[in-house]
Amino acid sequence: MTRKEQRGMFLLILLNSLLLTVNIFLPVFHKQKDIEFSMEEMAFSKESTSKPAPASYIKSKQNKHKHNNNKNQELFKVNPNVLDKAGWVKLGLSDKQAQVVLNYREKGGVFKNRDDLKKIYVLDDELLVDLLPFVEIPQTAQEIRKPTVFKDKISKDNYTNLSIDINLADSSEFMKLKGIGPVFSSRIIKFRDALGGFVKTEQLSEIYGLPEETYQHIFPKLTVDKSDVKLLKINVISVSELSKHPYVTYKQAQTIVNYRNQHGAFNRVEDLSKIHSSDEDFFRKIEFYLDFTEH
Repeated sequence: MTRKEQRGMFLLILLNSLLLTVNIFLPVFHKQKDIEFSMEEMAFSKESTSKPAPASYIKSKQNKHKHNNNKNQELFKVNPNVLDKAGWVKLGLSDKQAQVVLNYREKGGVFKNRDDLKKIYVLDDELLVDLLPFVEIPQTAQEIRKPTVFKDKISKDNYTNLSIDINLADSSEFMKLKGIGPVFSSRIIKFRDALGGFVKTEQLSEIYGLPEETYQHIFPKLTVDKSDVKLLKINVISVSELSKHPYVTYKQAQTIVNYRNQHGAFNRVEDLSKIHSSDEDFFRKIEFYLDFTEH
């Protein structure tokens, strides 16, 4: 090693020795303060979070907070599922913090126990230590999020004879079918409304996400009444209205209307086949929804 490298190595060893010495002797001169808890506080901390705080404990905490930096803070028993903004501010929250709590509830959030308050990111640990002993949540509030039973139970014999008209059924009737829950029943109704009604039961196979085995199982239970199907007046309809139909893209609607404007009204579905940009599958799907009576 050169003389310069030797000096650098010596300084590095000296610095490491100094840091090691400081690390060993620092705790001797700078002792950490122990956190003191009263016997009552220690006993309370072991209790279930669903139990109310003892009256004597609440009184002692209230006395301690007379000297709190937040002179307007007032601690009291509270149900966080119903407390308004003014109440949260009294507990020591800022307007912004209180609004975050209210937003959480408005979006469907429910406090089922004291620890759920820790989900609110704007509440720091020091504030939570003050608030949690005063939180009381009634049993009814804890049951708010119990699963809702959507399906009506029907007997095996009734299911064997079950028949659902897919143009008349509501969501509860669709959910009588095995494999159809609230999600699929909602999708069926939305698709039916967009179409203007079903013209054949096979259209249920087009429902987004519906498993093929589920469709095959429920198919024998389905019927369709086409009497109230909403038809498209193809000779007067606008591009925007026509493109709202699930089977018609905006480009196809525009092509059809442009062709109609140039060549006159359509008299039958075969007239649309003259539009070369439209394929056979498109005509097969849309023909049942076309009304040629109005010119």
